[in-house]
Amino acid sequence: MDGVVTTVPRRPRTGVLWALAAVLFGGVVGCSLLVQSLEVDPLDPEVVERDIAAEYEERRNVALDLDCPRDMPVASGEGYSCRGVTAEGEQISVWIQIDDRLDGSYTWGE
Repeated sequence: MDGVVTTVPRRPRTGVLWALAAVLFGGVVGCSLLVQSLEVDPLDPEVVERDIAAEYEERRNVALDLDCPRDMPVASGEGYSCRGVTAEGEQISVWIQIDDRLDGSYTWGE
């Protein structure tokens, strides 16, 4: 070998690049779907009004007509105020605090 150097061209690795791109794309799509599945729908005001009114009547032995905000996104620590009138005509205000954004649980009080 008298100083002759031969260069052998390397084949491009397009298959590896496509496979890597597919894995990355799949990971992004998978993460997006996971995040969407963890999101909880906003509280349904009709259900909240019904449930709180039932508990109120059970505790106080008086019916309650309650009106809550139509838009109550579920976010941990978020709070909402509802207004109501008892069967005796008493005006009351009820607060709702979201306890857990993953399951939509909340606490309420006067």
